[in-house]
Amino acid sequence: MIAYTNRVLGTMEGYICNSRPRRFGKSITANMLTAYYSKGCDSESMFTGLEISKSADFKKHLNKYDVIHIDVQWFLTNCGDAAHVAAYIASSVLAELREIYPAVLPENVATLPNALSQVKEKTGQKFIIIIDEWDVLIRDEAANAKVQEDYINFLRGDYGNIPTQADQEKADAAAAANRQKRASKLTAGQEEFTIAVFALTVVGIIVCALTKVSTWYPSLIGAMVLVLSGVLTDKEAIGAMGNPVIFITVGTLPLATALKTTGADVLLADGFNSLTNGMSPILIMICMYLVCMILTQFITNSAVTNAFKTLAALICVQNGYDATALMLATTEGAGNCYLAPMAAPAMTMGSEAGGYSMKDHFKMGLPLAIARFIIFCIYIPLVFPLV
Repeated sequence: MIAYTNRVLGTMEGYICNSRPRRFGKSITANMLTAYYSKGCDSESMFTGLEISKSADFKKHLNKYDVIHIDVQWFLTNCGDAAHVAAYIASSVLAELREIYPAVLPENVATLPNALSQVKEKTGQKFIIIIDEWDVLIRDEAANAKVQEDYINFLRGDYGNIPTQADQEKADAAAAANRQKRASKLTAGQEEFTIAVFALTVVGIIVCALTKVSTWYPSLIGAMVLVLSGVLTDKEAIGAMGNPVIFITVGTLPLATALKTTGADVLLADGFNSLTNGMSPILIMICMYLVCMILTQFITNSAVTNAFKTLAALICVQNGYDATALMLATTEGAGNCYLAPMAAPAMTMGSEAGGYSMKDHFKMGLPLAIARFIIFCIYIPLVFPLV
């Protein structure tokens, strides 16, 4: 990436868009480029020994530029109003430029493009601009054509749509108001109380897990204590619960109950037994693992395990196998729950927090699921032979 960027610097090909799925290293790449090009970094030791250090122009560009690194998500979060994000970016960058080049940029230089032109003309200094999370406004404000148009024109450097001094002042005021709104309303005593409740909740969850008691008790009690003590309002507590987590969790619970009540779990187990009848012990173990792994993407782990562990025991008794390997096939297969957000509550919460689609979840979970399956197939028969 650095070698390619070095080749296209100063050309019309120097406008690079690095597009990848979420959590595939775009921000890390942006940080790497900043560390390499920025005059504010001394990063030679970081890159020495890597492939790029063998390049002929490695030191030619190393730490030689003023880098403007913009994280649009950060600006949106701190501004609080999508309509003012472009102006807030311009205002913030302009303020930093004035600190670095006070003699070059008088107060009457009021727009970012003008400021960059002035610095380039008077000092010869070139800039590298790196924009991370550039599509936040395109994605989150899809229904707001005005915000998108203003933002795209700002990125283009369309001088007819450059934020004015008044726009920048409004953006600064909106950002200040948002910071004040987001500032903690808790007193020092309430903050200490919250930390204590959190610590006790974690301890309670660990104790419940060790004593085979439902782990949701401490969590519920901790949440109720925070609400009843006034640290959280009831609306804040409800707002903290993500709808996807609630709907997926509640939706899969009746499914597991229905399987048991209707006898569908027994039907699945009987079907598996008839299909694998006559197979070698290793193939039976592998098939049981795969069936449990597939079912657990749509049904809770406990329902899958309960349905197949009885079958595993029955197959072992009938054929004289050691039950350990087949029992592990059911529990490990049911625990290989990385391919869908409904596979386990932790997957659901992670999916919502990261904003992953079903496709993202499958693509990221598949390598881990395959690796876990391969390790199981190699390790378990060696340690716990079926015969």
